[in-house]
Amino acid sequence: MTRSEGVDFRPLFTPLTIPAMLERSWAGPAENPALSFVGDIPIRYRDLRDRVGSLAALFRVYGLGRGDKIALLGENHPNWGVAFFAITSIGAVAVPIMHEFPREDILRILDESASRAAVVSARFLSTVQGASLRLPGLFVVMEDLTVLDLPGTAGIFRPAASGSGFEDVQEDDPASLIYTSGTSGSSKGVVLTHKNLVVNAMVIDQMAGGVTEKDRLLSILPLAHATECTLGFLIPIMKKASVSYLTKPPAASRRRSASSRPTPSRCITSAAFTRPPARARTSTASA
Repeated sequence: MTRSEGVDFRPLFTPLTIPAMLERSWAGPAENPALSFVGDIPIRYRDLRDRVGSLAALFRVYGLGRGDKIALLGENHPNWGVAFFAITSIGAVAVPIMHEFPREDILRILDESASRAAVVSARFLSTVQGASLRLPGLFVVMEDLTVLDLPGTAGIFRPAASGSGFEDVQEDDPASLIYTSGTSGSSKGVVLTHKNLVVNAMVIDQMAGGVTEKDRLLSILPLAHATECTLGFLIPIMKKASVSYLTKPPAASRRRSASSRPTPSRCITSAAFTRPPARARTSTASA
């Protein structure tokens, strides 16, 4: 146990890596929903394990592994999380890219990061046309996790054995290369290790009083943003909770409608884990 900013930090598991976090979550109730669009059929925890294992195995088929950079480009989607976990579980490095970046910045990041593959939403496939990826230059469509424009590979995404292709990842191995918004110039890459991500998630969760497996969370901010990736993705999966995404960018009326259907116990925003005064605290966090 360590102490940080007045909080007694108690690790929930060791080693402090993404694969260790997933193994703990998969040991929980397999039928619990993990990731979904609002009102859609969820990916349950049992399915999440299979999907992550299958995509990890696909990456392995193309020679991807420890230290390789794999970009993530797209709006929030359940398969964004599947891809992030598959990438980090084989020891590769996820490179989340804000889809709102100008095309020239997206292409520059793909080149500068030396990405060897990219998981891209169908909407942004035209954006990455002409991108110069390092070999094998693999593109995977986020919506169905199929390989793009390679003859004979349609439908290559199949269930694989649990844990297929996973790597013995170490705490200090890089897990993510996050590019800043570039407010003081062009966006710059920041490397985060497995330990960085996992400890941040654990400490914030403990400071906030803890998410539980009964919580349902509505995630709105872009997953490519470090704050949302931690608060709206890693924490709930670490605690075996359920996360829902909107199918379209949030307008005020759509947020009200989405919130009324699944009745989320928490709405993940940058303020969602700010501890309110005790007398004002409720079961639903809001901005």
